[in-house]
Order: sequence, then structure tokens, then C-alpha cells
Amino acid sequence: MTLVITTFPAATSGNVGDMLITASFVELARHIRVLGKYETLYREEPLTPEVLSQFGDDTIFMPGMSVAYDSYPRHYALVEDPDNLPLGLVPFGCSWQHPIGNIEDAERASIAPTFRRALLNIVDHSGPIATRDPQAEAVLQRNGIPAITVGDCAWYHLPSKGKPMRRPTELRNIAVTTPHAFRFKDQSIALIDMLKESWPSARIVLFLHSKNRKLTREISDYAKRIDVAVVEAAGKLEIFDEYEKFDLHIGHRLHGHIGFLRRRKPSILFMEDARSKGFAQSLPVGCFEANRSDHTNSQLAEMPIEDALPLVSADMAAVTRAQQFIEQEMQTGFARYSGVPKFLDTMLEDVFLPTLEARVRSVKRILGRPAKENPLARIFKAIGA
Repeated sequence: MTLVITTFPAATSGNVGDMLITASFVELARHIRVLGKYETLYREEPLTPEVLSQFGDDTIFMPGMSVAYDSYPRHYALVEDPDNLPLGLVPFGCSWQHPIGNIEDAERASIAPTFRRALLNIVDHSGPIATRDPQAEAVLQRNGIPAITVGDCAWYHLPSKGKPMRRPTELRNIAVTTPHAFRFKDQSIALIDMLKESWPSARIVLFLHSKNRKLTREISDYAKRIDVAVVEAAGKLEIFDEYEKFDLHIGHRLHGHIGFLRRRKPSILFMEDARSKGFAQSLPVGCFEANRSDHTNSQLAEMPIEDALPLVSADMAAVTRAQQFIEQEMQTGFARYSGVPKFLDTMLEDVFLPTLEARVRSVKRILGRPAKENPLARIFKAIGA
């Protein structure tokens, strides 16, 4: 039995994007036979002695781990001492998070000493940290932590491997997703209005990837008033199968965007933070900056985040740019998306899967050395706990 530490917050937001990350990783790991039976543990739950006695002598996967400043121990409980981490930890497809997330922010990003020590210990056991985008990789490298970009676990959809882009000739069904940050509320509403006006015969459906909170409630209430259907998608992995019925996605949710591209369907992403902007460094097609400010990116990056955020607002012109982009793509048959399948297939076969296999081999070698066995696991095994 193997442990998978998940980012999926089932008890809170139910963010289905995190659910997709874990499910995709499991599918891919089983595809190359490095994962069999497994249990999941939410990232905020500690690796107690009891947990370690059951899983501490095997690989412990951490798909989608955040490598922001103090993710450990702030968001990942693990164990108290970073020098006593289980030897089998394998983070994979790691993200760097920042509420603005420009390149200038990434260039100034640091990793807290405790977390840096933990990451370096993991590197010693399994190899460079596998990140989901070049921006996350660069943040780690600048902080002296070896890293490699393998892509988001959710990029890869095995049934779509080897298949071309599906490029619609008309837009009959359009999926829309909501933002994370409240500053984009009016932008999201303007987006819905634009779609209704520009494609009046299309069926437009608003998908809520997280449980209803004030922001999504206000946007969804507006959508219902103008006869746009609303679907509660939190915690429902099958929603990504539902996307098969749609021709285009447009909105703020990164994993709404990925949910279409992985199935070779076009999507447009409004980039609100580091997660989206990091993704765009790999696949920029269809990605639009959602923010604006009277200050330069460098000026904002030099400020404490609590001072910088009030100086950033939604760029309402992004809606018009997205509209024009769709119209152009409809004329060319979404030609700019034609290279997406080859990129995803190449990353999967040449980078993601070989790197995952290498990490597991490294961990198995370490775990196979008695002198390197995790001390806590050894103690609790001895006392029969």
C-alpha cells in the first residue's frame, strides 16, 4: 500500500482542479506500474507515527505540491523536523504560487530556511524537484534547489495521446469558469455578457470549480438572471468528461483551461496569478493577462504583497482582446492550437514518465539500504505500532 499526499481540499473548497491533479497522477503512475493500491492523505494532515509505521518504508507521492515561500510547514504538515522527513517522499508537478505572479515576482521569490532544508533533503533522496512549469523551476533554482520541469500532472490524458487538436467550425457550446480573486468579478461578468452578445445562439454554461462562496455566488446569481446555466462542479471529477460536449472553454480557472487542452479542445485562459502565468511559459496560446496596474511589474514586485495587491485591478480590455482572438481563430480553424498535442505528447513520453520512473528508482535504492531507513518508521516497527 502506497501513500499519496493530495492537494484536494475535500472538506473545504472541494476544488475540482486539485482533484484532477491527484487523479491524473494516479492514472499515469499506474500506467508505468509504479503505483498499485494506495491511500490518500490531505496535505494538512501530519505524518503521524501510526501513518509512518504503515507507509514510511515505501514511496510517498506528493502530486501538485506547492513550492511557495513556506508551504512546509504552513500548508504541508508532514513531520516537525525537516531533517527527519520520510526518505520516500516524491513531490511531482510542483507549483509556485503568488497572487500576482509576474516574472519580476518570481525573480525575487525566496524559500523559507526550514522549507529549503526540507526540499534539499528530498533532493538528496530522490533527485531534483519536479515542477509543473518553468517559472516554478526557476524559483527553486535561484534558491539553490535543483529542479526540472515535467508539467502539471493534469496536462496528460492518456486516451487523447497521439490524437490531433479538435478544432470547432462553430461554437455551439461554450464553458466558462470563474476567477479565484474578487478583483476579477466584474471582468468575469463582462466576459459572460460578451459571449452572450457575440454568440447569441450558443449554449453558455458557467462551471463553478470550487464550492459556492461570495465571489462565485455573485457571478452565478448574475449568470442565472440572464439565462446562463450554472453547474456546481466542486468535488465532481466527472465534470471533465462533461466538457466533451463543449467546443470551447474560456475563463480564469487554470484546470478548466487544462481540462480542455488535455482532451485536445481549444481554451482561453485569463491569467490572474502565478499558477496561470507559469503555465503560459509552457503553452502561451490562448492565455491573456487579466491584471492591470499603473505601476510597473518591477515596482509591484519590490513592494510587500499587502501593499502591491491594492494597486492591481482587473484589465477589462482583456475581454475585448479575447473576443477578437476567438473571432480570428474561428477564421483560421484554431490554427494556433495545432502544436498543442505534439507538445503534450512529447513532454509526457520524454520528460514526465521517465522522470517519474527515475524518482521511484532513486527512492527504492535509498529505502533498500538498512542504514538509511527512516528512524521513526524503524522505531514504531520495532514496538509493533
